[in-house]
Amino acid sequence: MGGTSGPVETLADTHGLVTRPGTRIWASSEGRGWRSVFATSQHETPFEAECSAVPDHLIVVHLSGPVHVTRMLGGKRETCLVAPGGSFIMPGEVEFGVRLEAALDTVHFYLHRVVFEELAEEFAVGAGSTRVIPRLGKPDPLLEQIAIGLRDELQDGTPASALYVDQLARVAAARLIRAHSTAVLKSAADRPSAGLAQRRFQRVRDYIASHLDSDPTLSELAAVAGLSPVYFARAFRATTGLAPHQYLLRARVERAKRLLMTSDLRIAAIALDCGFCHQEHLTRVFRKHCGMTPGVYRAAVRS
Repeated sequence: MGGTSGPVETLADTHGLVTRPGTRIWASSEGRGWRSVFATSQHETPFEAECSAVPDHLIVVHLSGPVHVTRMLGGKRETCLVAPGGSFIMPGEVEFGVRLEAALDTVHFYLHRVVFEELAEEFAVGAGSTRVIPRLGKPDPLLEQIAIGLRDELQDGTPASALYVDQLARVAAARLIRAHSTAVLKSAADRPSAGLAQRRFQRVRDYIASHLDSDPTLSELAAVAGLSPVYFARAFRATTGLAPHQYLLRARVERAKRLLMTSDLRIAAIALDCGFCHQEHLTRVFRKHCGMTPGVYRAAVRS
């Protein structure tokens, strides 16, 4: 199990915890093109396993329970009754053992090491020496919400998924650094917080406008701006008041509104042209943003 040198991108790259007999995997990010995190959602049954090291940091969030979990690490055994919302955090490049005493539902996600290192460079003094601290059963509401967000993306992936997942991964990395690592945090004065220069923002805005029907990643948008993904995400929000994935979704809705007003295309065709999975996806998002369905909007603006 495990032992890969590259990032975790497939089930075969993981510690093997969710591929054991008796586990029912509801969904996996394998083959989805996610570049910053690998995630699975599953129902696990009792087991005991020895796990080889993998490069990326593992976060397991319990969605049911409580259940007893025993961890074997560095020659020591520790048992904890883990309640729903409790987390199991294991740093990359560490061998460990684990025993699960009862069945439960979980989300596992492997945060790619490069993402953690990018955020550590941004937030931590002496980033190269920052280490993730193993945790057993500690509740963390933010990590729980990130796990639920990843689970929901696995179950209902949509365009903008890659951008949204990149953002979730970086929030997870920031949380690990702030609450579950040895990091000495930089002061706010040591971290750049300015928005995007107008020329950079215009390049990004033009790129988004010409790629509404695709699935740009945070790294791609950052490259257009000529910035690191970490700094770009902060600067973009400072400029627009929105996370990049929120801006992309709003731009798709605005294009849909223009097409509904000026063209005779069927709503299903408009949905695909604007980067939505299908007409139902456009309708759901459009109603949320505009308070009405695309059909009602078209009738209203043409009356």
